[in-house]
Amino acid sequence: MALLIGGLLLGLSGCGAGNSSGPCEGEACLKVPKLSDVTFLNGSINGQVLLALGFIVCLAGLVFGLVTFLKLRNLPVHKSMREVSELIWETCKTYLQQQGKFLLGLWAAIAVVTFIYYFFLVNSNLGKVLIILLLSITAMGGRYRVA
Repeated sequence: MALLIGGLLLGLSGCGAGNSSGPCEGEACLKVPKLSDVTFLNGSINGQVLLALGFIVCLAGLVFGLVTFLKLRNLPVHKSMREVSELIWETCKTYLQQQGKFLLGLWAAIAVVTFIYYFFLVNSNLGKVLIILLLSITAMGGRYRVA
């Protein structure tokens, strides 16, 4: 195990910015502009308005989906069709549980490499590294939840 970790660290030793005095490079140093400073459609819509419109579209989709679901749920269904539907549901649920276990293991491996890269090679503080890991597991969990 120590040999594997040592080989990983040796392989990643040239990846970090280290203590160089040059400009900061990489994803950790990206400067994100304010939403109000970004414009679209030749300056007619700023980022905040576009984000608000996106939220409105998402809410409209949520309402549409909920109304459609409630209408479909109250329709009568044949017994054999219900059995087939339940079989498909159980199959998909089992597959999704297996996929979730795989994704959790994959995230753990990626988290180890991410921690080594940002903490040891880029020399980020522990708080920033933990925020990166927290956001990555939150994003992956959200995508899993949607599926």
